[in-house]
Formats: sequence, structure tokens, C-alpha cells
Amino acid sequence: MPFAPSSTDPEPETKRSSLMSKPALLALLLLAAAPPAAPPAAGPEHFFAGHTEGVGTVHVMLTGRHAVRDRSRGRIERGNVLILDQLVEEEGKPARNRSWRLVRGAGNRITGSISDARGPVTGEVAGNSS
Repeated sequence: MPFAPSSTDPEPETKRSSLMSKPALLALLLLAAAPPAAPPAAGPEHFFAGHTEGVGTVHVMLTGRHAVRDRSRGRIERGNVLILDQLVEEEGKPARNRSWRLVRGAGNRITGSISDARGPVTGEVAGNSS
């Protein structure tokens, strides 16, 4: 509803001056129209820093399905190395600990090791990632 001073108002101009000025309104509109700030540059490996948990089902050919759960604690060390300590609980098997050490190389290449893998591991990041 637009402001309309009443005839009994001793100072109608005072109320009008409390309304937003044109420069202030313009500044607010410009701020609202500004593009959002870019997220910090970090690769998908930074998702695993801190605590993460996963729950799922493993499908193994000829043996069926079974539940699996993992709890992980990750950290990024000097040189952008992801260290991930993981507890894996797989249905029908004893719980086991494993450690990951992954390094982002040139381009989108990732190399490293997993404690229960035979030999080095390699991979490539694809899709929306930094």
C-alpha cells in the first residue's frame, strides 16, 4: 500500500524520508542481480576429508548379494595427497581396516595405493569436477 500522509500528520515529509532512497534501492537490486561467488577450487577428493559413511549392497556373480558398510576418516596432506582410513563391514565376513593413499596427477589422473589391493591403483576423474 503506498504511503499517503494524513492531514493530521505534523510532518508528513519525515515519514517519506524514512522510505528507501533511490540510490539505496539501486544498490540492493545490483547486489541481488550479482552472480554468486565461485566455490573454492577443490577436486572431488576433498569430499572425503573428514568423516564419511557408506551403505550399500554388493552383487557378486554366481554368489548373490550381501550388505556392505564403510566408515572412513580422511585428510588431505601436503602435496594434495588424500589419506583415507576406512573400516569395512561386509556381511558374512569379519570387519577389516584398509587405508587409501591417492594423489591427483596431471590432468584428471589419480594414482595411489589401497592397503588391500595388489599393486598400485590408477584412475581418471570425469564429469563435473575441479
